[in-house]
Amino acid sequence: MNLPNFQAIGVKEPTKIAKMNTGSCSVNYYIRNEDGEFLIKLIAKSRKDQKDRLLNNLKHTHQKDHCPHLLFKKDLPDAYALVFEWIDGSSYFLEKLPPDTFRQVISAYLDFSQTINRAPIKGILPAATPAGFYAEIKKRPFFLKKEFAEIQQDLSYHPKMQTIHGDFHYKNILFKGNKLQSFLDFENLRHGCPTEDLLRLILTNADQHKVFRTGFTVKLLRLLMQNTPYSRADWLYGLNKNVLRKYVKKLKKYSFCQALVLFRCHFLHRRLRQEINAYFDKRG
Repeated sequence: MNLPNFQAIGVKEPTKIAKMNTGSCSVNYYIRNEDGEFLIKLIAKSRKDQKDRLLNNLKHTHQKDHCPHLLFKKDLPDAYALVFEWIDGSSYFLEKLPPDTFRQVISAYLDFSQTINRAPIKGILPAATPAGFYAEIKKRPFFLKKEFAEIQQDLSYHPKMQTIHGDFHYKNILFKGNKLQSFLDFENLRHGCPTEDLLRLILTNADQHKVFRTGFTVKLLRLLMQNTPYSRADWLYGLNKNVLRKYVKKLKKYSFCQALVLFRCHFLHRRLRQEINAYFDKRG
């Protein structure tokens, strides 16, 4: 997408523009003009489904704590434009957050989950089923044979499905200093178990480093378990849904390099599984 026509969108000419990030079908811009600061999200016309889903979801997050506020929307010839109130903050690797700030994230997520689930939301994405993941995985490296048996056993549990964020990772959380500012990107609200979101948060952080810092990830997992009300079965369910998502992504285009990544994932996931079981065994 080219630089947007701000007059057509309905905002005054910017004195400052910065492209924030670009997805497969959307672009985010920060702008500042005489009226203030704004975030403009442009969604390609070919992705009307995404635009409709996002607008549906924003009806339920609007004016909620830690959620961006949509000011107005405009249909352009080549894109859908959504103008949000600007949130002044930055995203950080979790290593840069003190434990108390990480606990802020946990507390805010629990508040968000409770608020968003007060009434059923129509039109959100369905839960990703384990059977669907199994069907997509055509090859299974030999070292995953035992793990798949454990995964299938863990996923025989059926948690109470509720609305979850669906794309909860550190880049979608903004901080100012050590204070949480906002969660971002609600396009992927879906049915699921909240532990899917919380484990995605720490696993995405580990994955972005390319070299998994198992000790640090285990420390974050302990903080999550200590500060949330979820059961052993909930945590194992959330962990294994993330495991399957990773394997589906890597095994679709299987190669030697991806096998090494999966081998590394295998040990991290096994370590986290052991930690979950040890934590609840100790609690009795």
